[in-house]
Amino acid sequence: MIIQNIDKGNPFDWGKTSEDYAKYRDIYPQEFYDYILVLGLCKNGQTVLDIDTVHPVWVPDEYLQYFDLVSQNEFRVDVPFTRDSWHGRMRACRGVGASMSPADLESWDKEHYKMLEGAAPESFTVKHYVSIAELQKSERKGSVWTDHF
Repeated sequence: MIIQNIDKGNPFDWGKTSEDYAKYRDIYPQEFYDYILVLGLCKNGQTVLDIDTVHPVWVPDEYLQYFDLVSQNEFRVDVPFTRDSWHGRMRACRGVGASMSPADLESWDKEHYKMLEGAAPESFTVKHYVSIAELQKSERKGSVWTDHF
């Protein structure tokens, strides 16, 4: 895939990193789920549509043509990692596993892990930004939420 306004048009292939992405990027913290439940969402047979889980929440005008903004909140949470899980998370990034040649990725693996061994304890936490906007259909039939962290 080549998108001119991302990475200066350098190509990337999510298929090259999909295994790492599935293993290391599914880190929604419990606080995220707890907050959604406090809002009264995603329970009791509700129909919910997640419209954006990988970008900071901003509610574009197109959404506001069809939905009303019910609530919006932002907070930070500590997400636990080990050196291995952080290394895997970074490897799953678009600019690493999805775009490097096998030789470059092998070199990156060695250098990055060596850096982690010298700079990070075996277990640590990383602050993550969570932003949630609850939208509701203008006809008042169901809720929609988005998130990023």
